[in-house]
Amino acid sequence: MKGLAIVASRIGGFLDLVAPGENGYLIDVKDEAAFSSALRELISDRERLLAVPPRQPGEGEGFRYWEDR
Repeated sequence: MKGLAIVASRIGGFLDLVAPGENGYLIDVKDEAAFSSALRELISDRERLLAVPPRQPGEGEGFRYWEDR
């Protein structure tokens, strides 16, 4: 089983989850052109999109996008 490449902003927990060149792209927050370019690259190259190793057991555990209130 394989994973999917991730395109995310270079903020918060994404810094811990995304390894550029390994499982996706980290883009500067305000760089819309780079974000679009990374998405276009993955959309046009299905092999690259799907060529991500599967998650390791426990990887990403405890990551939450929002805080409990």
